[in-house]
This record gives sequence, C-alpha cells and structure tokens, in this order.
Amino acid sequence: ADVGTITTSSGVRVVVSDVQKVGKAVWLHRGVVEAGEIAEGDDVIASVDTVWRHGATQGHSGTHLVHAALRQFLGPTATQAGSLNKPGYLRFDFHANGPLTEAQRGEIEEISNTAVEANYPVHTFETGFDEAKAMGAMALFGENYGDVVRVVEIGGPFSMELCGGTHVAASSQIGP
Repeated sequence: ADVGTITTSSGVRVVVSDVQKVGKAVWLHRGVVEAGEIAEGDDVIASVDTVWRHGATQGHSGTHLVHAALRQFLGPTATQAGSLNKPGYLRFDFHANGPLTEAQRGEIEEISNTAVEANYPVHTFETGFDEAKAMGAMALFGENYGDVVRVVEIGGPFSMELCGGTHVAASSQIGP
C-alpha cells in the first residue's frame, strides 16, 4: 500500500500512512489529519509519496524474484503465502516442506541476486485468465480473478505471475 497525502482546496491536509483494499471496491486510507476537517462530498487530491513508492516497488519486484528462486530451488511446493514490501524491506512468506538450512538460503539468495544483476526487463500486460494460465503465469492465494488479468513477467520465463502491483522497469533497479 502507498503512503502520501490527501488535500483539498480548502486547506485540509491528511498524511496517509496506509491504504488497504476491503472487498472488491472499497479502499480505506489510514492517516492523520494535520489541518482542516474533511466533510462528506469534498473533492480531494490524493498524492503518492514517489520516493516511498519507488522503494516499495523495488521490494515488490524483489518478491517476484525471490518467489521464482524458491520455486527453482525447492520446486513447485514452495508457494507464496504473503509478503510485505516497503522501502528498504522485503518480507516473503511461503509454504514449504520444512525450514530452510543456511546453505539453502544462500543458494536461493544467489539465484535472486543473479536475476537482479541480469537486468531482466519487466513487462506487464493484460490477457485472459485462461490464456495467462496456459502461458504458465502463477495465480496466487486462491484469489478470485476476473476474465481479464494483469501479468507481470520478469526475464521472460524466469518469473511470470498475475499481479496488480507496481514494479520496476528492469530487475537491476531492485538493487542489492
């Protein structure tokens, strides 16, 4: 979720610290009102903190690389169970048959870092759900997808997942 501000022409300023989707069409913004008072029906301008988003975007694309590396090393049973991405931080939750050894973590880290250094292009495109699955795109969390889905492809076959999030343009932009 992004952080940023919500403002109005009447001087309202809300510093947003979190945004979460509830259901299919409601977005909740958590923040602190620094000035003014918001009234129902006010026209507002929501602005994303672009520096914060860039860092979160690096983490989000990084989770795709870590997921691909886990599956490459551990096999198809290593599936994503959640993640948290924010500037300077990436947490990737996954299902596996047991805890990773230090050596396994090192191998997965090496695969991920090699993908970062390869400067793979990141492509996003929309296609039909069945077509995406036929291409090998991963669908996660048992989510309900529509007939048209967004595919994020990093490095051709290296990583291909259904995803609506923000991403870097090339894997080297993720950084170390």
